[in-house]
Amino acid sequence: MIGQSFTNAWEVFKNDMGSWVVFFMVFAILATVAGSIIPLAGGLAMLPLAIRETSKAVQEQRSPNVPALWDFSNLGGDLITMLMYAAAQLVGMMMCFVGWPFAWIGFWYTAELAADAKVSPSDAFKLSWAWSKRNLGDTIGMAFLSWCLSTIGASVGLGFGLLLTGPMVLIAWAMYWHAVRDQVYALAVEQGIEVKKEAPPQLVTVEQPADIDLTPEGELAHFQEKLDGSL
Repeated sequence: MIGQSFTNAWEVFKNDMGSWVVFFMVFAILATVAGSIIPLAGGLAMLPLAIRETSKAVQEQRSPNVPALWDFSNLGGDLITMLMYAAAQLVGMMMCFVGWPFAWIGFWYTAELAADAKVSPSDAFKLSWAWSKRNLGDTIGMAFLSWCLSTIGASVGLGFGLLLTGPMVLIAWAMYWHAVRDQVYALAVEQGIEVKKEAPPQLVTVEQPADIDLTPEGELAHFQEKLDGSL
Protein backbone atom coordinates (compact mmCIF):
# COMPACT_ATOMS: atom_id res chain seq x y z
CA MET A 1 0.00 0.00 0.00
CA ILE A 2 2.82 2.42 0.84
CA GLY A 3 4.64 1.92 -2.45
CA GLN A 4 1.37 2.23 -4.37
CA SER A 5 0.57 5.48 -2.58
CA PHE A 6 3.83 7.04 -3.77
CA THR A 7 3.45 5.58 -7.27
CA ASN A 8 -0.04 7.04 -7.59
CA ALA A 9 1.25 10.31 -6.15
CA TRP A 10 3.75 10.58 -8.99
CA GLU A 11 0.99 9.99 -11.56
CA VAL A 12 -1.18 12.72 -10.05
CA PHE A 13 1.74 15.12 -9.76
CA LYS A 14 3.14 14.69 -13.27
CA ASN A 15 -0.30 15.22 -14.86
CA ASP A 16 -0.71 18.64 -13.20
CA MET A 17 2.82 19.54 -12.20
CA GLY A 18 2.54 23.31 -12.51
CA SER A 19 -0.50 23.59 -10.21
CA TRP A 20 1.05 21.37 -7.55
CA VAL A 21 4.38 23.23 -7.61
CA VAL A 22 2.62 26.58 -7.16
CA PHE A 23 0.46 25.14 -4.38
CA PHE A 24 3.44 23.77 -2.48
CA MET A 25 5.48 26.94 -3.00
CA VAL A 26 2.70 29.09 -1.51
CA PHE A 27 2.32 26.60 1.35
CA ALA A 28 6.08 26.75 2.06
CA ILE A 29 6.04 30.57 2.09
CA LEU A 30 3.04 30.72 4.42
CA ALA A 31 4.53 28.06 6.70
CA THR A 32 7.77 30.05 6.90
CA VAL A 33 5.92 33.25 7.79
CA ALA A 34 3.74 31.45 10.35
CA GLY A 35 6.85 29.81 11.80
CA SER A 36 8.46 33.22 12.30
CA ILE A 37 5.40 34.35 14.27
CA ILE A 38 5.02 31.17 16.35
CA PRO A 39 8.36 29.32 16.22
CA LEU A 40 8.04 25.72 14.95
CA ALA A 41 4.34 25.32 15.81
CA GLY A 42 3.26 28.14 13.49
CA GLY A 43 4.70 26.42 10.45
CA LEU A 44 3.34 23.07 11.55
CA ALA A 45 -0.12 24.59 11.95
CA MET A 46 -0.16 25.17 8.19
CA LEU A 47 0.28 21.46 7.54
CA PRO A 48 -3.36 20.42 8.22
CA LEU A 49 -4.50 23.14 5.80
CA ALA A 50 -2.24 21.76 3.06
CA ILE A 51 -3.28 18.17 3.77
CA ARG A 52 -6.97 19.12 3.84
CA GLU A 53 -6.86 20.72 0.40
CA THR A 54 -4.56 18.05 -1.03
CA SER A 55 -6.99 15.32 0.04
CA LYS A 56 -9.94 17.15 -1.52
CA ALA A 57 -8.06 17.77 -4.77
CA VAL A 58 -6.97 14.13 -5.04
CA GLN A 59 -10.42 12.74 -4.29
CA GLU A 60 -12.15 15.17 -6.66
CA GLN A 61 -9.44 14.68 -9.33
CA ARG A 62 -8.80 18.40 -9.75
CA SER A 63 -6.02 20.94 -9.31
CA PRO A 64 -5.27 22.12 -5.76
CA ASN A 65 -6.95 25.37 -4.76
CA VAL A 66 -4.32 27.80 -3.45
CA PRO A 67 -6.78 30.09 -1.56
CA ALA A 68 -7.72 27.08 0.58
CA LEU A 69 -4.36 27.57 2.30
CA TRP A 70 -5.74 30.62 4.11
CA ASP A 71 -9.08 29.06 5.05
CA PHE A 72 -8.63 29.34 8.82
CA SER A 73 -12.11 28.11 9.74
CA ASN A 74 -10.53 25.33 11.82
CA LEU A 75 -7.49 27.29 12.98
CA GLY A 76 -8.10 26.63 16.69
CA GLY A 77 -8.10 22.85 16.34
CA ASP A 78 -5.21 22.87 13.85
CA LEU A 79 -3.03 25.09 16.03
CA ILE A 80 -3.70 23.24 19.30
CA THR A 81 -3.07 19.84 17.71
CA MET A 82 0.20 20.92 16.11
CA LEU A 83 1.34 22.76 19.25
CA MET A 84 0.91 19.48 21.11
CA TYR A 85 2.79 17.68 18.33
CA ALA A 86 5.68 20.19 18.53
CA ALA A 87 5.77 19.80 22.32
CA ALA A 88 5.95 16.01 21.97
CA GLN A 89 8.89 16.34 19.57
CA LEU A 90 10.72 18.69 21.95
CA VAL A 91 10.19 16.35 24.90
CA GLY A 92 11.50 13.46 22.79
CA MET A 93 14.61 15.41 21.84
CA MET A 94 15.26 16.45 25.44
CA MET A 95 15.40 12.76 26.37
CA CYS A 96 18.83 12.54 24.71
CA PHE A 97 16.97 12.01 21.42
CA VAL A 98 15.91 8.55 22.63
CA GLY A 99 12.24 9.53 22.79
CA TRP A 100 12.25 11.52 19.56
CA PRO A 101 11.77 8.58 17.14
CA PHE A 102 8.85 7.35 19.26
CA ALA A 103 7.22 10.78 19.24
CA TRP A 104 7.88 11.24 15.51
CA ILE A 105 6.49 7.85 14.52
CA GLY A 106 3.80 7.52 17.18
CA PHE A 107 2.18 10.88 16.45
CA TRP A 108 2.76 10.77 12.69
CA TYR A 109 -0.94 11.00 11.80
CA THR A 110 -1.89 13.95 14.01
CA ALA A 111 -1.81 16.38 11.05
CA GLU A 112 -4.14 14.15 8.99
CA LEU A 113 -6.50 13.84 11.95
CA ALA A 114 -6.40 17.61 12.50
CA ALA A 115 -7.21 18.09 8.80
CA ASP A 116 -10.27 15.86 9.12
CA ALA A 117 -11.41 17.70 12.29
CA LYS A 118 -13.42 14.67 13.39
CA VAL A 119 -11.74 14.17 16.77
CA SER A 120 -10.47 16.57 19.44
CA PRO A 121 -6.75 17.53 19.54
CA SER A 122 -6.10 15.26 22.53
CA ASP A 123 -7.97 12.39 20.91
CA ALA A 124 -5.97 12.95 17.71
CA PHE A 125 -2.87 12.04 19.73
CA LYS A 126 -4.49 8.96 21.21
CA LEU A 127 -5.77 7.78 17.84
CA SER A 128 -2.51 8.49 16.01
CA TRP A 129 -0.62 6.50 18.62
CA ALA A 130 -3.11 3.61 18.46
CA TRP A 131 -3.05 3.45 14.64
CA SER A 132 0.74 3.80 14.43
CA LYS A 133 1.24 1.05 17.00
CA ARG A 134 -1.17 -1.30 15.23
CA ASN A 135 0.23 -0.50 11.77
CA LEU A 136 3.87 0.11 12.61
CA GLY A 137 5.16 -1.15 9.26
CA ASP A 138 2.97 1.30 7.31
CA THR A 139 3.93 4.19 9.56
CA ILE A 140 7.66 3.54 9.35
CA GLY A 141 7.37 3.07 5.58
CA MET A 142 5.50 6.36 5.12
CA ALA A 143 7.91 8.22 7.39
CA PHE A 144 11.02 6.76 5.76
CA LEU A 145 9.96 7.37 2.15
CA SER A 146 8.74 10.88 3.03
CA TRP A 147 12.07 11.62 4.69
CA CYS A 148 14.02 10.25 1.71
CA LEU A 149 12.09 12.32 -0.84
CA SER A 150 12.29 15.45 1.30
CA THR A 151 16.04 14.99 1.82
CA ILE A 152 16.63 14.46 -1.90
CA GLY A 153 14.57 17.54 -2.73
CA ALA A 154 16.38 19.68 -0.16
CA SER A 155 19.77 18.63 -1.54
CA VAL A 156 18.98 19.52 -5.15
CA GLY A 157 19.24 23.07 -6.48
CA LEU A 158 19.79 24.74 -3.10
CA GLY A 159 16.56 23.25 -1.81
CA PHE A 160 14.43 24.09 -4.83
CA GLY A 161 14.08 20.37 -5.46
CA LEU A 162 11.53 20.38 -2.64
CA LEU A 163 9.14 22.08 -5.05
CA LEU A 164 9.05 18.73 -6.86
CA THR A 165 9.35 16.21 -4.04
CA GLY A 166 7.26 18.16 -1.50
CA PRO A 167 3.99 17.96 -3.44
CA MET A 168 4.57 14.25 -4.08
CA VAL A 169 4.89 13.63 -0.33
CA LEU A 170 1.66 15.52 0.36
CA ILE A 171 -0.20 13.63 -2.35
CA ALA A 172 1.15 10.28 -1.13
CA TRP A 173 -0.07 11.09 2.40
CA ALA A 174 -3.51 11.90 0.96
CA MET A 175 -3.53 8.66 -1.04
CA TYR A 176 -2.64 6.55 1.97
CA TRP A 177 -5.03 8.36 4.30
CA HIS A 178 -7.92 7.98 1.85
CA ALA A 179 -7.25 4.23 1.70
CA VAL A 180 -7.21 3.70 5.48
CA ARG A 181 -9.45 6.50 6.74
CA ASP A 182 -12.49 4.34 7.48
CA GLN A 183 -10.31 1.83 9.31
CA VAL A 184 -8.76 4.59 11.41
CA TYR A 185 -12.13 5.84 12.61
CA ALA A 186 -13.33 2.30 13.19
CA LEU A 187 -10.32 1.96 15.50
CA ALA A 188 -11.35 5.22 17.19
CA VAL A 189 -14.76 3.74 18.02
CA GLU A 190 -13.04 0.60 19.26
CA GLN A 191 -10.82 2.74 21.52
CA GLY A 192 -13.79 4.67 22.88
CA ILE A 193 -12.78 7.89 21.12
CA GLU A 194 -15.64 10.19 20.16
CA VAL A 195 -15.82 10.81 16.41
CA LYS A 196 -17.82 13.72 15.06
CA LYS A 197 -20.43 12.66 12.55
CA GLU A 198 -20.45 14.34 9.18
CA ALA A 199 -23.51 16.47 8.57
CA PRO A 200 -25.88 14.97 5.97
CA PRO A 201 -26.06 16.87 2.68
CA GLN A 202 -28.77 19.50 2.50
CA LEU A 203 -31.50 18.61 0.03
CA VAL A 204 -32.92 21.49 -1.96
CA THR A 205 -36.58 21.15 -2.83
CA VAL A 206 -38.30 23.28 -5.44
CA GLU A 207 -41.96 23.94 -4.83
CA GLN A 208 -44.13 23.89 -7.90
CA PRO A 209 -47.11 26.27 -8.06
CA ALA A 210 -50.30 24.39 -7.37
CA ASP A 211 -52.00 25.59 -10.56
CA ILE A 212 -49.41 24.07 -12.95
CA ASP A 213 -50.54 20.95 -14.78
CA LEU A 214 -47.53 18.61 -15.04
CA THR A 215 -49.24 16.07 -17.31
CA PRO A 216 -47.97 15.84 -20.91
CA GLU A 217 -51.15 17.56 -22.13
CA GLY A 218 -50.75 20.33 -19.56
CA GLU A 219 -47.09 20.91 -20.45
CA LEU A 220 -48.00 21.05 -24.15
CA ALA A 221 -50.72 23.61 -23.48
CA HIS A 222 -48.31 25.68 -21.36
CA PHE A 223 -45.73 25.60 -24.15
CA GLN A 224 -48.38 26.66 -26.69
CA GLU A 225 -49.36 29.62 -24.49
CA LYS A 226 -45.72 30.78 -24.28
CA LEU A 227 -45.35 30.37 -28.06
CA ASP A 228 -48.52 32.40 -28.74
CA GLY A 229 -47.34 35.11 -26.37
CA SER A 230 -44.06 35.49 -28.19
CA LEU A 231 -45.69 35.94 -31.59
